[in-house]
Amino acid sequence: MQLGQTDLAWQEDRLSYVPFEWRERLRKLHFKKLQLVDSIEWSIEQENQFRESNLWLLKTTDRIKKLKVPINLSDFELCDLAEKLSKKCFDMTEIVTGIFFRKPKDLRNRLNKYVESYSIDPPKDDIEDTAAIARMTDHLWWRRQLRKYQARTLEGEAINLGYVHKRDQIYASDITVKRREQQKRRNAKTLEMTEATNLETGEIYNLTQLAEKSVSNPKIRRGELMTRIAGFENIAKGLDHAAEFV
Repeated sequence: MQLGQTDLAWQEDRLSYVPFEWRERLRKLHFKKLQLVDSIEWSIEQENQFRESNLWLLKTTDRIKKLKVPINLSDFELCDLAEKLSKKCFDMTEIVTGIFFRKPKDLRNRLNKYVESYSIDPPKDDIEDTAAIARMTDHLWWRRQLRKYQARTLEGEAINLGYVHKRDQIYASDITVKRREQQKRRNAKTLEMTEATNLETGEIYNLTQLAEKSVSNPKIRRGELMTRIAGFENIAKGLDHAAEFV
């Protein structure tokens, strides 16, 4: 079935809410459903099939559209959003211009509701009010929370759309793996640009060099993990237990 310009424009508008890497698959699935229209003879049945095909795309993308933190945001855009949200929380410390909350507890409750409106958990109750307020007005705290939330929702939608299963993208979606690799590159770049000074000797070290000698190095971390597994297995055998790695 050939779509008109108006229908194509609507389709592209709906697809704009999903990550770029998913659009072609959804576009093909939509067209596949539309092809059934040509196989139906009755005009009323054709109209129903056309409507059902469009409703499928509408529902699929509408769920993603309603997310307060769009899953198609780049990390740069996510950092920018964190700046704006932390500033909004800071502005909320005023009841009206020039008049601030007197009780930290009242302010915290107000900020908690705002944080929850983005489907993010506010600081836990065992954290003092002033410390919790400091976190919710800090862009770095927002950046971490937004990244975690986006990662969870992104992977959830990948599962809903059928990307993650044993015959396709096993364990995690390709887009999540790609973003994880980008994060690791950002972290490596930060380490390369940062130096630490030994106050006793005056020696200056690049953090990349220090990381390579610690458990931050995946090879060293894996070696330590295997050593611990072997140790637990020996203890289990000594107690006549069975050791299992989960």
